[in-house]
Amino acid sequence: MGSGYLSTQLKTILSHCVLLGEGAALSETQAYLLTDASMLRSDYLLAYLTYHYGWAVSGGLVLLLAVFLGLGFRKALKQKSIFGQMVSLTILCTFTAEILLYIPANLGIWLIAPIALPFLSYGATALHINMALAGVLLSVFRTGEVYRDTQAPLLSESKFIQWNDGKLTISFK
Repeated sequence: MGSGYLSTQLKTILSHCVLLGEGAALSETQAYLLTDASMLRSDYLLAYLTYHYGWAVSGGLVLLLAVFLGLGFRKALKQKSIFGQMVSLTILCTFTAEILLYIPANLGIWLIAPIALPFLSYGATALHINMALAGVLLSVFRTGEVYRDTQAPLLSESKFIQWNDGKLTISFK
């Protein structure tokens, strides 16, 4: 009943999971967490899905999010606009941080207050913010081919970011 209670319950629930299908029977307390407690279905959605559908489904879901991030970063680094590149990289880093903080919390490894899993977690505020960020990201990707800066993007041979004599210079010209 102390500070490690939820972490212990999550680890026990996940130890009863199977590769495909619903996990093995649990104690009364853990069964309550999976059926009646809405907290596990909202804050710990990945653990809930792992117990009810198996490790393969949860792994596929994480793989799908990793592919989304990989393709997003690849497209963001090919942007022809410095501003578009910075906006898209910022949004993708936000999604990456959300995912990387959510997964260990759901595995009971690093128990912090879980934030939303992008596009999947229940919660009006987080879902609206993630959808708005995705809309801005898609808008940048749509217009990135149309608008081109006179300055080259971040990872090219340009002098956008310079380090001279201990001074960091960022040139927006």
